[in-house]
Amino acid sequence: APRDRAAAKAALGVDGPLVASVGALIPRKGHEIVIDAVATLPGVHLNGRDAPRLAGHLNVAFEGVDGEMLLTALTEVAVSTGSACTSASLEPSYVLKAMGLADDLAHGAIRLSLGRFTGEDEVDRAGQNVTEAVTRLRDAARSRA
Repeated sequence: APRDRAAAKAALGVDGPLVASVGALIPRKGHEIVIDAVATLPGVHLNGRDAPRLAGHLNVAFEGVDGEMLLTALTEVAVSTGSACTSASLEPSYVLKAMGLADDLAHGAIRLSLGRFTGEDEVDRAGQNVTEAVTRLRDAARSRA
């Protein structure tokens, strides 16, 4: 069931600016739009929420969703399930594991990157696309169980 947006954002630890601009032209609002969209879903984890993060990058994990399946289900968004240096590996991210994420949650993580020319409408569509894909995958998994 969808959660209250304000309570969900508080649970994710998102109650202020998400990213300190490090000379990048990434609007903070872009991250807020994505967080607003996915925060209403249950079982969402903002990875690295308490650590300084690079502007324009957001790593989010979804309980009960395989990242590779999510990758293929996203029709309008280019995302990654890991770093470029481990793209050939099916192992969960060693960085996410070092942060304490369990294997299944680390496997459900995706990284979204925003460019300085990414428009607000594109970010809004991305948030909607991710939310819809996660919901579809979870519904499919429940119907198979």
